[in-house]
Amino acid sequence: MQTVQMNVRIDGDIKSSGDRVLANVGYSPSMAVRALWSFLARNEGDEQAIVQVLRSLDSDKDGERERERQRRLAAFERGSHMFEDALERSGVSVSDETASMSAEELMDIAYADRLDGEEASWKKKE
Repeated sequence: MQTVQMNVRIDGDIKSSGDRVLANVGYSPSMAVRALWSFLARNEGDEQAIVQVLRSLDSDKDGERERERQRRLAAFERGSHMFEDALERSGVSVSDETASMSAEELMDIAYADRLDGEEASWKKKE
């Protein structure tokens, strides 16, 4: 049997991770490539089987993307409730009217409260 050498370009991090996983299951990178090429040779006439296997390998990228998307969405959901949770833990309640106000309206109220406080301190000084 004649052997040939193949050269493949692959991301270094993926290679390191893949080599580690293969070693854990008792395979070398060469053994894994030979197994894939043997599968291809055995299924030469069955394009559907080949495409199915290759797509299943590529779908891991889609799965990783989906898991990352779900992780970020969950973090966003937790973050969006952090302020409400902090108020609740502190025993502070927010009226329905205040909860429905825009940020600009809340800032106007805070500014007015601040001015009232400063006015009260000026009157004390007089």
